[in-house]
Amino acid sequence: MHRAPLLVSMLAAFAAGQEAPTVEAPQFASSCVRVLASPETDWKLMAACEARLALLPARDVMPLVASHELREMPSSRIGICPGSGSAEADRECPLSWRVHYSLRRVWDHQLKTAPIEELRPILVATSNGKMDDDFALVHLYRHNRRYSLPSEPTDPRDVVFSAAADRVMRDDKRSVEDRCAGASVLWTMGRQKDTVEVLLGMPSNREVILLLAGTATTEPRAVPKAFEFLEGVISKKPDNLYEKFLAADSVGRVLEPSLSDKSRFNPDIRDPKYHRPLEGAVLQQELLPELYWADTVANAVAWWKEHRDEYTPEALERRRIEEARAKAEAEERERAAAAERARNAEVPLGTGQWRRVTIGTVVTFPDERGATIYCANAWRTVRGAKESTEDHVAKHGTKRDISARFEVVHARGDALARVRFVGDSEVTWVASREVLQNAAAER
Repeated sequence: MHRAPLLVSMLAAFAAGQEAPTVEAPQFASSCVRVLASPETDWKLMAACEARLALLPARDVMPLVASHELREMPSSRIGICPGSGSAEADRECPLSWRVHYSLRRVWDHQLKTAPIEELRPILVATSNGKMDDDFALVHLYRHNRRYSLPSEPTDPRDVVFSAAADRVMRDDKRSVEDRCAGASVLWTMGRQKDTVEVLLGMPSNREVILLLAGTATTEPRAVPKAFEFLEGVISKKPDNLYEKFLAADSVGRVLEPSLSDKSRFNPDIRDPKYHRPLEGAVLQQELLPELYWADTVANAVAWWKEHRDEYTPEALERRRIEEARAKAEAEERERAAAAERARNAEVPLGTGQWRRVTIGTVVTFPDERGATIYCANAWRTVRGAKESTEDHVAKHGTKRDISARFEVVHARGDALARVRFVGDSEVTWVASREVLQNAAAER
């Protein structure tokens, strides 16, 4: 009932890019599926049946689609016909492929629009034992049934998905593939920290390693986990070069800060040694994939041989302690620096003062113009401002380090000041704000 007002818009959405059907689709789901699969049905009637099935309740439509023999991809013996997104675009495909794509569009539409409370038992009942209530929710979330927007608080409706995904991920009685599906949902929701910890305890396979892609900089334990997977593939499939290449490629992505098109261990595919000229062709070359694959695997194996000792449990524990100590020291330095900045700012910059740099550096310029440009750019936060400011300092300014002592010749309010550093004969210009932050007045 709740879908009836959407009839016109849904018919239009399902017939996007094709003419409006000139025939009436049957009223009932079973009749629509039967007509849709008939060799006498043309594309217009097929589109009308798709649109009708999209508007009928999921409980009437999805069991029929799930039990249809052509819900699964047809045999490749009749040739593969890529789907194009509509009954009209698929009309030149063999019947089995046209029916398969129509059923898939109906199924996917129901997944994205039907009420979740209605979908969950249907998915469980039609899965032939492959799904339970929790995994059905994981499946739904992965089919774009999410409500929280990026960088916004979690929508309460997504809490149900999150809880189900967490249970799936942590259930060691499930397959690794299913647990990884739950982990991928939590990863999307921003729960990477919890997810990584569980992934590290799972058996090493491709799904686990791909989920760990890019985590080596934040979680060093992912590195030995990844190479454990590579060594397993090399041991089990020594003669399958392509499988070993895929494993080495996946492991290389763990070492990168983000998943990209190029893995850490891939050589430069433009290297001439990976190509040979095609006979009789001008300026055309054939890629030699086997050589490229072999070098990728060799690069990964060589890297691990060189760095393995850095990732033993003892080495990782030492690294953890050192990083924790460095973090604590950095935080303490920042607290001390913040307190020093606050003390420095208590004494306004004024003509005739003697000051000493107590934090970092102070930047000076030989003329007022250079200092003015620096003042205008130094505190901007737009993209490229930091690089532009650093370039300006490198070309026109001088950095005075901690302990440099100077006299304020003339304070120019909150914008500029003319100063003379001890040992210099020339007066230079500085940004007053930086002086206030970094230089203490002598009292």
